[in-house]
Amino acid sequence: MKSFVKKALTLLVCLNFFMLASCDNDSHVSATMNVWTASGSEKILRDTDYSVRYGNTTLEIAVFRNECESGQIIISPEANVNEYTLQLSDLTLTTDSSVKLSKDSFEVFNQKYVNVKQVIELVSTGGGYYPDALLPYEKAVEYSENRVEAGKNQGIWITVQPTVEQEAGVYAGNFKLTIDGKETLLPVKVTVFGHVLSEETHVKSIYGTNWNWVSRAELDVTVDMQRAYFEFLLEHRVNTGQLPGTFYNIVTKPYKSLPARFLEEAHKAAEDPRCSYYSLPTDSTTAADSDGVQRLTFDFAYFKKVLTAMAEYSVEHKVNLFKKAGFSIGFLDEYSAWGKTELAAYNLDAVWGFTAEVAEEFEQSLACDDAAFKEELLLSLADINCYLCGDPLVLEAWMDKYPNAHVLPCPLINQYNSEGYRKEINEYIANGYNEKWVYTACNLYPSTSYFIESPAMSPRLNGWMMYDYDITGDIYWETAFYHEWNSSQSTLQIQNQYDMAMRQANSNGEGQLLYPGREYGIFGPVGSIRLQAVRDSHEDYDLFYELEQLYKTRGVTADEFDSIYHFLTKGLYSGTRYLEAANAIELLNNSRYKLAQLFDLYSENGLAIHGYNISAGKCTVKLSALEGTTVKVNDTVLQGTANGAWRTYTHTFVLDQEENVLKVQAEKDGKSNAVEFSLGGKVETVSVLDVQEKCSIVNGASSAVDQALNCLIIEPNGEDGLLSVKLDVSAWKVDETKEGISLCIYVYGEEALDVDIVAKMKNSRAAKDIVTATLQPGWNEIQIDVATQLKCATNGALEYFLVELRGEDKSKFGLGEIIFVG
Repeated sequence: MKSFVKKALTLLVCLNFFMLASCDNDSHVSATMNVWTASGSEKILRDTDYSVRYGNTTLEIAVFRNECESGQIIISPEANVNEYTLQLSDLTLTTDSSVKLSKDSFEVFNQKYVNVKQVIELVSTGGGYYPDALLPYEKAVEYSENRVEAGKNQGIWITVQPTVEQEAGVYAGNFKLTIDGKETLLPVKVTVFGHVLSEETHVKSIYGTNWNWVSRAELDVTVDMQRAYFEFLLEHRVNTGQLPGTFYNIVTKPYKSLPARFLEEAHKAAEDPRCSYYSLPTDSTTAADSDGVQRLTFDFAYFKKVLTAMAEYSVEHKVNLFKKAGFSIGFLDEYSAWGKTELAAYNLDAVWGFTAEVAEEFEQSLACDDAAFKEELLLSLADINCYLCGDPLVLEAWMDKYPNAHVLPCPLINQYNSEGYRKEINEYIANGYNEKWVYTACNLYPSTSYFIESPAMSPRLNGWMMYDYDITGDIYWETAFYHEWNSSQSTLQIQNQYDMAMRQANSNGEGQLLYPGREYGIFGPVGSIRLQAVRDSHEDYDLFYELEQLYKTRGVTADEFDSIYHFLTKGLYSGTRYLEAANAIELLNNSRYKLAQLFDLYSENGLAIHGYNISAGKCTVKLSALEGTTVKVNDTVLQGTANGAWRTYTHTFVLDQEENVLKVQAEKDGKSNAVEFSLGGKVETVSVLDVQEKCSIVNGASSAVDQALNCLIIEPNGEDGLLSVKLDVSAWKVDETKEGISLCIYVYGEEALDVDIVAKMKNSRAAKDIVTATLQPGWNEIQIDVATQLKCATNGALEYFLVELRGEDKSKFGLGEIIFVG
């Protein structure tokens, strides 16, 4: 037996286990047991060769207090492993050895693998055995699943959740991993950020859990089993929609008489900060419309009984049961996909305003001796919304006949990818329920996808995109689809729950984010890597929400906060599509570190960044900080203007460095914090007047020079149709080495103009739309990101732009400067 070699450099240790392996002839050779680590934002396939990563041997996790974050230990042996065990230990604060991060803050799971035979997603990893189910480690040991075959990878999933009292800082130590009797110490480093993530969840989610399907897989129909699933999902910042024991059991339809249990469960949910939303029981009936046509309709009489019981219970127990409540019309689900648009419009027109009418009636009939509470209760009742998964814009075709056919919009996430669609939805909600939701069923990568073969970063970024586009609700149709759909027999077939990826046509893992625990003696569900990504997604959403709420107290506007937010999200997604950059996980981790720094600057130094603007090769940043705080931008001390208890600052600097940064520093009462953002490379500004030969007018117009504004005037010839101007920028070699490009356009007159920016890339056959914008009178600067919008890494260098004005009423405009960054 050879001794194993251990090299230490600070906390980085290269682990090589030299074990004995028996051959058929009873001779012995040495075999290496490679142990390495990976991020919790990726999937490590069982049979893929990751030998180039074997040097990553320190388990590193960065986490906010009260947040869950994960990492992976991967065992990749060259000989069979009969048994491995992991022993946790407390970690020690590197600056104070008396402060510990308890081993009780960690959870350990064994990754189980499922064979993806047919790849549906557009991913480069292909088919094979993907990790998904996360079996509690002690159960893996109990069922002898803590073993690894030679040449395969086995992942151990580690989740840490520091307490709210945990001191911020970097903690280090070792976990002991034993492989077939041989022990080694695995270095562990956990960075605990100072901000405490609230228990309160701000994402209004509904992740369906069909109790009938659960009961058949768990062989348990009790309310206790429903509660186990409900609580498990709440721990992952997800709501089931249905409250335990209040809607369905194994044999019944929705209860016609409202059970007392619903009111009790709603009471618990109303007071539980982890629960953000729950659905009210509804039913259907058949009724004739004004033309005498019999239709399937919403049962208003039953629904009013529900609302009445809730109101009376709320008054008696002084709890607002309406605040987190919403409802759906089940038989209209996915109306836009199944040809039910007219029926949906008919029912929604009737439903609109119903809860407001009931609230008005209760104003007179509901007895309550607390006037303020009664007002709050009835306002919440009036504001209850109706949600249906589908595209709400298709309802506009029926607005003449059904003018009040409003619904809370829940389109598929890929529809939000279009800036034009997002604008239309914003206009739509202004006339109805002033809230946006998103639906992710059967969605394909690179949009948010919960398919097994989709990258873990895909669902992880869903919350980031939701926050970007002011989407507050997240719907997924099912978490416990524990069957295989047999289309030839129109039946659901019970399957081995852990061994089948495709339970429905063209969808691996669709509708199943959970696994039944019964097979391992667990009362309740077993989670998955995909569900962990959902929790991370919702936690990130809540962190962004909490920072913006702090900034609002300082007067930071939504637009100003967006400029900071887009710093954090740069390079991760475009529209609602994950970009899958080679360094995506590094970008994610860096963004979370910067988010932690922004929290520290506010909490310890009273500093808020009000936003920034880059224009004409300069960056202007606005700040505010408490009096007595020393504030610096790029090492320049700012003086600021007194404004009550704090001072405000505005600082502008030229982007003339090869690598430009915005570094904000603050010091107060001996505490110093900073955050730094990369602004890209050196800026080169080119006047269109100096390169007029690069411009050609495509659709007929006249041009002239405006010396006062230093721009080239483009004026339409009076004919209708598209007006296009072609800008040849090939001479500036805009490729993946550049970071951005901006077009400065001046709009004459007092009317706004709609414009499309179209780009022709070297590797593309045709030009493609990349920006749709509305230009306001005066100067406008359209900024285009090379990585996310032009995608030069795959599309090649930029050849030319087309600036296209749409609409009949065109006005002259001016092309000013072209700004190249990097």
